[in-house]
Amino acid sequence: MSQPAGWYDDPMERDLLRYWDGTQWTTHTSPRHRPQADQGAAGSYGSPQSYAGGGYAQQGQRGYGGAGSSGYGYEPMPGSDYQQQDGRPTTPDGQRVSGWWRRFFARVVDWLLITIATFAMLPVLSPDFMSTFEQWLSVLSDPASVESAEATSLQQEVVAQVATVGFASAVLSLVYEAVFLKVAAATPGKLVLGLRVRLREHPGPLSWNTSIVRALVWEGPQLLGVVPILGNIAGLVPLINGLWPLWDAKNQSLNDKAAKTQVVRKS
Repeated sequence: MSQPAGWYDDPMERDLLRYWDGTQWTTHTSPRHRPQADQGAAGSYGSPQSYAGGGYAQQGQRGYGGAGSSGYGYEPMPGSDYQQQDGRPTTPDGQRVSGWWRRFFARVVDWLLITIATFAMLPVLSPDFMSTFEQWLSVLSDPASVESAEATSLQQEVVAQVATVGFASAVLSLVYEAVFLKVAAATPGKLVLGLRVRLREHPGPLSWNTSIVRALVWEGPQLLGVVPILGNIAGLVPLINGLWPLWDAKNQSLNDKAAKTQVVRKS
């Protein structure tokens, strides 16, 4: 008689649970933490009758939840896409994943903060930017001067200063992202929207390596903005990255996948 898939007492190790896939034992195990819930409540009792490669039967084993379940607080099947009862996606250990719109508005908040910081640094990054830009606009307003050497020179200077400011803003964004992820597991925008970034497979603080990789995949392409043609192509990466969770089965963006992270809701 076949037993439903789920976590059961390991037939070989008394301190472990082992996952039964409905046909045979798997290699996935989990420490047994006796639940505090009423032992007579939900939960199944069963006796999987075969062990793949083991060739023996175990009787009277206790089952804890069904396939992909985290019943009684036990871990779901490793690598499974565990779903809450309301149908919303979660991490493998059951933490609710953020929807796309919350992530979008969190990015808007972060963009505004970085833009304000960039303008605040403008006098240091490019002291003559505003005056040069105004001179260029003044020359362009005179049809007779549009193709003059002065107009060309001012245009080249404006482009160079814009590139300098843009590169500095990209560096600031990269540092902003990496540092806040490491220190607070979220950027200010995500904190405002009640979001956090964590490793997908298990909770815990992010390492510097994880934080930097995630920040680089998101912000790194902006550093190429000063490179002709390549900068235009690289500018599409953040757009694709930002939209990726809309069709990804795990609601991850590309930088999530690279860093093995997940954006989750804390509220």
